[in-house]
Amino acid sequence: MTRNAKVRCLCVSTGVLVVAVLLVAAGRGSAQQPKGLPVHRPEQAIETRLYDVQDLIQPRPDHPLPPGLTPPSGLLVPSELYYDDTSSRYRFEAPKPVMDPDFTAAVLADLIQRSIEPGSWASEGGAGTLQIAGAMLVIRNAPQAHEMVGQLLAEMRKARRQERTIVVSARWVLLDPQEVNRILAAGAGGGPVALSQDMVAKAETPYCGQVVAFEGRTAHVLSGRGQTVMLEAEPVVSDFALSWDVTHKTAFWGAMLEARAVLDEEVKAAIVDVYSEVGEPTKAPAKTRFVYSKSLIGVGISAGMETLDRLEFTTNTLRTSARIPMDKPVIVGGMGAARQNAKHMYLVLTVSAAK
Repeated sequence: MTRNAKVRCLCVSTGVLVVAVLLVAAGRGSAQQPKGLPVHRPEQAIETRLYDVQDLIQPRPDHPLPPGLTPPSGLLVPSELYYDDTSSRYRFEAPKPVMDPDFTAAVLADLIQRSIEPGSWASEGGAGTLQIAGAMLVIRNAPQAHEMVGQLLAEMRKARRQERTIVVSARWVLLDPQEVNRILAAGAGGGPVALSQDMVAKAETPYCGQVVAFEGRTAHVLSGRGQTVMLEAEPVVSDFALSWDVTHKTAFWGAMLEARAVLDEEVKAAIVDVYSEVGEPTKAPAKTRFVYSKSLIGVGISAGMETLDRLEFTTNTLRTSARIPMDKPVIVGGMGAARQNAKHMYLVLTVSAAK
């Protein structure tokens, strides 16, 4: 090879090397921006989507016992009853539940804007907006933000589906106090003692009830009867007649239970707040007779007789908090003095988790 040929080959090789170096440098430059220069990001499309969050903001209300129905003080005048068109009967007006307004659509909206792309919302100078329409959230933001909102709502729904439901069964039973004392004495450490299912089934049970509620929520159940009674009569006199303005009320007696339970899975028990009251007439209501209408028509006299009811009740109240073994009937407390058969009334609770 001549000298001129060698020089031309070296020049070509050098030129190829320079081009390769420039290409590599160009590739590195496109993959990594020099520090200090603004990063260019393509603008994302803004989308508007609707989210139904009714199931997430629906409160879990408490249902405490209405004071007006606590036996035997549950004396209601007819105006406090409401007419049920379905059954064509008058019923006690249903009490309004105690709502928990802590978690609302506004609280959920604030949570979304604080936890998902905070800089993308209009309040922080971004283009995203969130409007509340009843139980709907109207969100306008980039697809990436919508995806994160969907994931958050899905996790919240998953957590809410895991809320536990508790069943509380109550039986007010009549037992021999000496037998109960022997059972309690055999219990370890004086704690709650479970009765046998056979013993509970055979016991005389004047009242019983069962209620299902979310864990940690208050619920109540009533078992008893109501009767219309005449409590007072005011005379109304005119020139030609004598009558009476009679006050009728509805008296309720029986047993009621208000309970709130929280599960303790480690020891397979439930911590239960219990309020129970039993009101019963000690004897048949006494009657006081009076003339309720007397009219003078010519020389004839017409009169009608009516009676007033004098009620006499025995009331027993129990309030306590206790740890009760799950799925076992447990004596919570005694509910009254001895009856004619020398037996006492006891409240027996069985707490279980709904399947």
